[in-house]
Amino acid sequence: MLRSSRRFPRLLRDDVTPHSDDITVDTRALAGKVLRRVRQRWRSMAIMHVAVDALLLVTLSPVLAWTGRRLITSEDRVAVSNTDLVGFFISFSGVALACLVAVSFFATRFSQLTGVLVIVGGEGPLLRRFWTVVRFGPRLVQLAAVLIGVLVLAALPGSIIALASAWPILTSDVDINFYLAERPPTFWWSLVGVIVGVVIAAGACLFAIARVCLSLPITLFEEVAPLAAIRESWRLTGGRSNAVARLLVGFALVALGIAVAAGLVTGGIVASTSLVPPSTFAVLLVAAAAVFQAMVAIGVSILLVSVFGTLLALLASRLGREVTLHDDGGQIIDFPLLRWRNGLVVWAAGVITLIVAVGTTLAAGVQTLERPAPLIIAHRGTVDRAPENTLLAFTDATKAGTDVVELDVQRSSDGVVMVVHDADLMRLAGRRLKVADTTAAELMSVPLGPDGDQRMPTLREALETVAPDARVLIELKYYGFDDQLVPAVVRVVDELDLRERVLVMSLDAKGVGQTRELAPDIPVGLTVATSLGDLSRLDIDFVAIGQSAAKPRTLDRLHDAGIDVYVWTVNDADAVRRFLAFGVDGLITDRVDIATTAIEAWSDETAVEQALIAFKARWFD
Repeated sequence: MLRSSRRFPRLLRDDVTPHSDDITVDTRALAGKVLRRVRQRWRSMAIMHVAVDALLLVTLSPVLAWTGRRLITSEDRVAVSNTDLVGFFISFSGVALACLVAVSFFATRFSQLTGVLVIVGGEGPLLRRFWTVVRFGPRLVQLAAVLIGVLVLAALPGSIIALASAWPILTSDVDINFYLAERPPTFWWSLVGVIVGVVIAAGACLFAIARVCLSLPITLFEEVAPLAAIRESWRLTGGRSNAVARLLVGFALVALGIAVAAGLVTGGIVASTSLVPPSTFAVLLVAAAAVFQAMVAIGVSILLVSVFGTLLALLASRLGREVTLHDDGGQIIDFPLLRWRNGLVVWAAGVITLIVAVGTTLAAGVQTLERPAPLIIAHRGTVDRAPENTLLAFTDATKAGTDVVELDVQRSSDGVVMVVHDADLMRLAGRRLKVADTTAAELMSVPLGPDGDQRMPTLREALETVAPDARVLIELKYYGFDDQLVPAVVRVVDELDLRERVLVMSLDAKGVGQTRELAPDIPVGLTVATSLGDLSRLDIDFVAIGQSAAKPRTLDRLHDAGIDVYVWTVNDADAVRRFLAFGVDGLITDRVDIATTAIEAWSDETAVEQALIAFKARWFD
């Protein structure tokens, strides 16, 4: 039997019908009640939201960051990237980190909602209600952990279907790049299966959330254990799960609409600043637009959390739970600093904080303008005009004025270092020849390109062709670690006396480390698609990072450690300008012509124009 809380008295049901058979029979009226209660106490809700977020920032965030670093570095690692992530996340440390992040995410959301619930249904002054949120912190963490278990079990069948559908491609002896490029029928059947599995998993999670959504108000207002609260929520929503799910989906759609509308409005305001000629006034105008955009984002977040929390309270009370719903229309701001007449102090503090953030961003953007122009790195040559990784593609790239030519290498079955990206020739030539199982002579005999007039070169041929005109960035490709690849590459480079003309990188940290040991004077770098940990602590000279991961903070940290940053694959002028504003050291591109033109245009910009672009790129992207 659930016990009633002395802190939260019995429900004063002035306008709520308990134990209703259909909780959505008057959805419009329910929405009206939610909005009325939010309107009555929006100031208190906003203050509570900011206070809870501040508390989480100074308590949960440092704990999460420290624990995460400890788990990542538990086996003498400083970072985990690319394929190593799979091994990490099936280890104890990886599973622990994933659980920690998931629990922290849900505990944060629960804390924000609890702040709303104590405003809607609690009693006493604001400070006492805030203490209630603090007091319930450990219980919210427990509830988050139990909820994650429920969602994992709910998503398991759909996840199995999705994994089973993708398994034939994941375990195929054909390189996955063939499936991504050619998209044969097997690809489409697998994709359909994955989509079906994802839809089933998402539907099951929605059903589970609809059944357990009342566990938060129950554990809060009736002070029962999280697992018991989830059981009680499951019992109360029995037979009503579809109605609750419709309400949750409806809220999600409305929330999405509000977020999109806010984004369009603020985006339009930001875009309109481009109409102002570059000047000091334009910089100030863009900074003001940035402050406004941040304030709108914070306001929308507070609104949506307040509405959803109030909706949960009303649903719980409608089903007969212990929630006190006050209807006095008054605020509960009970200490001088937060009274409305002094509220300008709070708003002023928030605006000043945003202005400081904007100023810091602007200063960081201006600082990046002092960096030299980035290297233009031709990705596998000029792949828009010639077959990738061929001598024709490399020659075209050097004629187009590239600084560096990037190419991929593997060893053939007879130990020759060949220039090729995929594990086999299915994508390039429609042949099921695996590079590691085929001799160099056989590989070089396969015609490449639409006209069949190109052949796969050896590394020696590529270096002899490119090195006189441009440096060469050699990417080590591993499909099963080949500990003889690096010695073979270094041997070819030394035979041609080209250590000063080459750089070496790889997705595989072992290959990078092996290159550093055998040839410490050759610059080495890590190719990063995604990573965890601190890349700036690695013993490398540069990082080749994907566009989505190339965030200003990451770039600044790497630059502070003396590590250059190359971004891949940048093929349009707007992206080139954005990364010029970020201060990158190299642009890996399929379109040398576009990169060259964009860099020349950037150099013609005035300092004010470059500062504006840098600020917009750092703040709005």
